[in-house]
Amino acid sequence: MDYVGHNGKPIVERVSTANAAKQIEGLTRVPIPKATAHEVISLSYGFFTPLTGFMSRQEVDGTLDN
Repeated sequence: MDYVGHNGKPIVERVSTANAAKQIEGLTRVPIPKATAHEVISLSYGFFTPLTGFMSRQEVDGTLDN
């Protein structure tokens, strides 16, 4: 099955749920706000495609200045 995000950009980076538990084993848990968790999940599912991650501080400042 092909996964396509907004603007028709294919979503190619996917993590198998079978491997996910093993990949995060031993990592430190960091509490985050529920809204941030929702944004991370939305990014991972490609809902914000073509975005690939969060904006840097410089990008945020540049956006706010314009």
